[in-house]
Amino acid sequence: VSGLFSGAGVPKREPGEMYSVRLLKPQETAGFRLYEFPPAPRLWIFKVDAMSRVQQAGATMGDVLLTVDGADATAMKFKYFVKTLKRVRPLELRFMGGLEEDNKMMAVIKLQHFYRKRKEQQAEASAEAAAAADAARDDGLSRDEQAMLAAGAARKAAEDARITKEQQTEQAAAAA
Repeated sequence: VSGLFSGAGVPKREPGEMYSVRLLKPQETAGFRLYEFPPAPRLWIFKVDAMSRVQQAGATMGDVLLTVDGADATAMKFKYFVKTLKRVRPLELRFMGGLEEDNKMMAVIKLQHFYRKRKEQQAEASAEAAAAADAARDDGLSRDEQAMLAAGAARKAAEDARITKEQQTEQAAAAA
């Protein structure tokens, strides 16, 4: 272990550094999400849950899961992998700190994920605005009233998109 620490006693891992996490309690969750599932050539961590054992061990996005209870994680069958993570205790997970290129790739993937979500939200908001305009037309509202209702729906959609963009910017800055 490198002995470096970052905030609140969480170890700061060096790129390529190996580390292990032991899950002891039956109710303890793994505390991370993977970008891909086994069998796969590399199992990158996509998200680490706050206050999980994995987070306390210093795991971050881009680190790589190597073994699950001593078995090569990349070669495990998916069902066995999930069953082992959920049911086997004590369980030892072995990781490797992500290399610079792993971290950059995961940051790009995370940004793509958020842009895709934002686009879906904008499409949903546009559909809601169109539905509101149709409802107003069906209710016999004047053109001015219909325009005011549609403008209000468009403002709400723009505000929702702005909030999402701010969250995305904050998360991208945290990933960098």
